[in-house]
Amino acid sequence: MKLLLLTRTGVDNAYVAGMKEDLGFYGNELAQLQTMYIVGAAVGQIPFLFIFTYVPMYWLVPGMDICWGIATLLQFRAQSYAEMAAYRFLVGWFEVYFPKSCSERRV
Repeated sequence: MKLLLLTRTGVDNAYVAGMKEDLGFYGNELAQLQTMYIVGAAVGQIPFLFIFTYVPMYWLVPGMDICWGIATLLQFRAQSYAEMAAYRFLVGWFEVYFPKSCSERRV
């Protein structure tokens, strides 16, 4: 799913293309946005580790993918740094399933 990789570089491209001025970024807030993504991915690992054992993959993976898509699309309407940071956290949170669902095998 190369689409998941595009969200990581898309924020950098948007920052250069004018998001910095639109949202009034200053200092190292771009790096903080990237950190929020990583924090969301790190914090989401423990709950999803337990969810994987109870919810079948054929429900969980499409559900998480839909939630990831919604969180990714909501980033376009961000009006402030705080709102964008919350969306980045959610994108990281919902993207946690991807590496685990590709490597786990259920019999």
